Amino acid sequence: MHDVLIIGGGPAGSTAATMLKKYNPKLDVLLLEREKFPREHIGESQLPPIGGVLHEMGVWDKVEEANFPIKIGATYRWGNTRDLWDFQLYPADQFVDEPRPAKYVGQRIRTAFQVDRAIYDKILLDHSTSLGAEVREETKVLEILHEGDKIVGVKLEDGTIETARYYVDATGGSGIMRRQMGIDIVEPSNLRNVAIWDYWDNAEWAITIGNGGTRVQVMSLGYGWIWCIPISATRSSIGLVCPAEYYKNCGLKKEDLYKKALADEPLIADLVKNGFGRKHGLAELVIGGGFVHEAPPGLVHAHGAWLGAVHHEMGEDRGGTVGAAAHRDRRPEGRLVAPRAEAGAE
Repeated sequence: MHDVLIIGGGPAGSTAATMLKKYNPKLDVLLLEREKFPREHIGESQLPPIGGVLHEMGVWDKVEEANFPIKIGATYRWGNTRDLWDFQLYPADQFVDEPRPAKYVGQRIRTAFQVDRAIYDKILLDHSTSLGAEVREETKVLEILHEGDKIVGVKLEDGTIETARYYVDATGGSGIMRRQMGIDIVEPSNLRNVAIWDYWDNAEWAITIGNGGTRVQVMSLGYGWIWCIPISATRSSIGLVCPAEYYKNCGLKKEDLYKKALADEPLIADLVKNGFGRKHGLAELVIGGGFVHEAPPGLVHAHGAWLGAVHHEMGEDRGGTVGAAAHRDRRPEGRLVAPRAEAGAE
């Protein structure tokens, strides 16, 4: 029997595994991930508090060495106006042009990363392995074995059964524990959205500030909104979010709707005029009403919520974090059940 079994190897799972091994190296931690990393995923634009978590995890330097763009804020066009307005995490005129990789000090505490999730998620997963967590990729959990509301094991695709004292659901929107245990959620259908996105090579940055600093672009359209997030010196994530009902009734295929969105937003169209999207086509995802790509709840919860839950299990007081982060039943052998994470993290 393992001490902790984690399902999902995205930022939620790797953060939980890393923190558990950091604060109690003797724990037997097993992490199960159905895919083989690296793999693509949206949820690239972070917020400054994640930097503090990365620093506590001991992985900040590894992430910084990947040379992801530094997010100092965002540029918005919203509503009926054509005016642009900037949201600043850190004032552009105070941003110091410093060599990279840099340390987690000074201005970097108030800025954030814009990450290529294929690279970023693998860095985090490999880091949890380096601390002693057992990570099994390409290992799919088929069934949550439970007696009433107590989890007693998980059944894998090959028929193997694994057991643990505690279980962590880090599967994001899949919510395998919640779904298989019949835990309902409230999700108003009129707030459901669809995201259609692509990765572009050779797209221009809307703004370059110092050595690697930039702002993400969030532009409102009459039928949704479009994001443009540089995730490397040569690659950008560009996507459209619109109501699921509009997508269903507009009569356009996802490729045509995506092209229409790019054409309808002159600023984004200008950024991609010399670029090209990936050859294997667009990706599509149905998401809940709480999704905001600029501050993806899944990615924020992925690091922050599990940080609170881990400190709870280590017996440390972290204020009010735990109540929002996880639930532990009162039996000696219980479970950790993840909050519902939106798109952007597993």
